[in-house]
Amino acid sequence: MNKKIAFALVPVFALSFLGAGNASAHGFFGGWAPTDPVAFVQMQQTRFEKQAGMLGISTDEIKDAWADGKNLADLATTKGITKEQLKSRMDAAHQKAMEERTQALVDNGVITKKQAERHLQFMSKNKGVRMHGKELFEKRLP
Repeated sequence: MNKKIAFALVPVFALSFLGAGNASAHGFFGGWAPTDPVAFVQMQQTRFEKQAGMLGISTDEIKDAWADGKNLADLATTKGITKEQLKSRMDAAHQKAMEERTQALVDNGVITKKQAERHLQFMSKNKGVRMHGKELFEKRLP
């Protein structure tokens, strides 16, 4: 009886270790943040600066709100910024970042200026549309 239990538990433990290895390989926040502490610090500092610029406040105010568990929408509301205004500011910041990243690809010879323009047109035309898997192919195919 003990041998049967032991043989039954071996695959369970093996799968557990494989699953734990895969889960831990994603880093902080399910893989959305760098695991390198220096890169994580830089990413968070950049986020604080961008949010402060978006709301027209200091980074210290952003950090204090973050420490208190407030999100950007909560802080915007306390500063008298409506949801519509916040969305507009976020859209503008996203557009600017997308243009800067695309320009960096051009500057580094990864894509041509014409390809960058076409990509930005595509992104503008499909703003707010999330395309994954089947939807991506349905949208692209005639």
